[in-house]
Amino acid sequence: AGMPRLTKSRTFWWIVLAGTLFFIAVSVGLAVILWLQLSAAERDFIRDFSSAHSIYIFCATVILITGVGFAVDWVYWMYILPMHRIAEETGIIHGVNPAHRIKLVGSADVVRLADAINAAADRFEDLHRSVEERIALAGARIEEEKNILSVVLAELPEGVLVCSPEGRVILYNERARQLLESSGEVPAGRAKDRSGEFVGLGRSIFSIIDKPLITYALDEIAIKLGRAGQDLTSSFVIAGRSGRLLQVAVVPILSPLREMNGFAMILTDATEQM
Repeated sequence: AGMPRLTKSRTFWWIVLAGTLFFIAVSVGLAVILWLQLSAAERDFIRDFSSAHSIYIFCATVILITGVGFAVDWVYWMYILPMHRIAEETGIIHGVNPAHRIKLVGSADVVRLADAINAAADRFEDLHRSVEERIALAGARIEEEKNILSVVLAELPEGVLVCSPEGRVILYNERARQLLESSGEVPAGRAKDRSGEFVGLGRSIFSIIDKPLITYALDEIAIKLGRAGQDLTSSFVIAGRSGRLLQVAVVPILSPLREMNGFAMILTDATEQM
């Protein structure tokens, strides 16, 4: 931040120097024009007056120049430099440290501007903190609900798998794993074991149950959705662990707009029923 501030300071003083030179040039030019228009008697009067009161004229000139210098210096320290600091420190608040606050010495207007920026930064930080707290609270609630759901699923006698629209397992219970994981044989209705695949989070359900069966069930559900049907389940039977027959009920997970955001599969041992 030092170099930009130094550059801006040089710019200000160059402007002051240019303004001073312009003022001197205009004053000298007007004085020359006025001198040329005076008569000889008027010129003699001015010479005599200047000679007689030269010390007073010199002192007045020095006082005037000093006063202007002090005024320019006051403007620089009370307005120009504080405004540069406000711009730099506002950038710090916005991009680096939201807790940073502007503290400076300047004119009343500049200090009032800094106070307004600090007040806005306080409100922004409070809002940011409130949003973070609400996000943390929502995350804690979701985690709590997820834990409750996991406990409930663990106690169910049926196997339950929850899958994403792409068929990735995002939730399952122990009963589903027991029913689906084979003991080595490859019964009908099951995908061929390609590398010892098993039930797990993030794994594809199509590596455990034949994809055409699931695709057919999802297509049937889509047709029911298009007809605004109430019963949106679809069922089929597969061979599970040790050759037992499993009835699989596919249930869609719908958004408020009745769009499918995923699907759940409820597995029931149907061997005795068959």
